[in-house]
Amino acid sequence: MRRIAVVSIMVCIVFAAAPAHKAAAAEGAAAVERVPGGPEIVLEPHPGAGAVCVVVSVPVGSAYETSETRGISHVIEHMVFDGSERYSRVEMSGWVDDVGGFLNAFTRKETTVYFLLVPSQFAEKGMEILSQMLFHSLFLPVELDKERKVIGEEIRHEVDDPQSARDRTIDRSLYRGSPLAEPVIGYPSTIETMSRDEVTSFHASHYLPARMRVILMGDFESGEAMGWIRDYFTAASGAGASDSRGGPGAYGAASAPSASAAREAEAVPAPRWSNGIDLVTDAAVALGFDMLIPLPSVDEKDFPAALLVSEMLGGAASPLPALFKGHGLPEPEVGLE
Repeated sequence: MRRIAVVSIMVCIVFAAAPAHKAAAAEGAAAVERVPGGPEIVLEPHPGAGAVCVVVSVPVGSAYETSETRGISHVIEHMVFDGSERYSRVEMSGWVDDVGGFLNAFTRKETTVYFLLVPSQFAEKGMEILSQMLFHSLFLPVELDKERKVIGEEIRHEVDDPQSARDRTIDRSLYRGSPLAEPVIGYPSTIETMSRDEVTSFHASHYLPARMRVILMGDFESGEAMGWIRDYFTAASGAGASDSRGGPGAYGAASAPSASAAREAEAVPAPRWSNGIDLVTDAAVALGFDMLIPLPSVDEKDFPAALLVSEMLGGAASPLPALFKGHGLPEPEVGLE
């Protein structure tokens, strides 16, 4: 039997991301603005770069879900690629390929991020396509059925993967008492029974322009870029608004945000730190020893000292490599998350 120890007194090196405007003020490299009815906007021009990267961050993930909607944030991330009011899945992916761009996304516990990299002359078209995906997806029942099967395969793969099993064990120990302990990918029981109404209601409650952050980096003119965002990412442009007419591409009255959906958007309960050691013996879990350390957030005065932890634990002077080797454990990996 193999043993994994999860030490909650020194648990994963975790810190909160600093607000973008604070980082920008220190570096002077980016401008941060907000338009009425729109997202927080971070512009970092690099004239002559020849390309533009657009990143849209939505504050939603498994931490904002309930036991009935577990995995729904990840489902939505998949489905926004399946067609919108203006563009089919084939048209969107075909355009990205034709211009030599790159479009992708990922879902984490507290955020879902979409990113598009295109040659600078196609930046506005890319913004339009992103807005179609995020605010005007069709969420067709046939596509939901397809995504259920795709995500079901992903879940089965994770269940059979020792490293994934280890990660789940760590999450349950580190984030006990909080929805953060739940897997981003969800469970077969919730994915298989999830309805379109649940998907569209959750989407309507969370994919609102004012909750988002849009980051542009690359070869663009700032005034023009602000115009694109006003055109495609504000409430005035129709972004984030449900279509009361119903129909294939609209949410309709049945999918209006519910009181429970509104509660899901509230602050995530903090984990209960145990200051203890969890020992798990399970042949299905990858061998390892994890030290999980809560650190101050970026904007706290003690944060600079926290940056030294990585070097102290993983550097040449650290006793950990020899200690791990002596117990037949893998090389220690230290990172900030």
